[in-house]
Amino acid sequence: MTMILLTSSMTSVFAMFAMKKNKFKQMMAWMIVTVVLGMVFLGLEIYEFQHYVHDYEFGFTTSAFSSAFYTLVGLHGAHVLFGLGWITLLIVRNFRSGITLTNAPKFYVASLYWHFIDVVWVFIFTVVYLMGAGGY
Repeated sequence: MTMILLTSSMTSVFAMFAMKKNKFKQMMAWMIVTVVLGMVFLGLEIYEFQHYVHDYEFGFTTSAFSSAFYTLVGLHGAHVLFGLGWITLLIVRNFRSGITLTNAPKFYVASLYWHFIDVVWVFIFTVVYLMGAGGY
């Protein structure tokens, strides 16, 4: 999951490079790849939650660790979902317009948000998965 999200951050960078070179179709293609990778990440996160709940009976109220786990990872997932919606809306609304002075900053800020989501995920992954895995 982590590699998928980090790869989506890289595709977002490729989209911004294409935007800088005024290659609209290439930018849109990279943004679509970013969204697809983000959806794969979110799908795997949902699968992980179901797996933990049904196979290990590791629910939200099982322990303090499980509460923190579902809160942190779930809140991050909500932010990923928001980012996916934002980028998808930008793609749909600007599909035929090309790169303009109006929409270029919007794509750039959405890309920055996507990078922020990745940075937060690296922190969550380190603290929850690597350091806290033995806590439940």
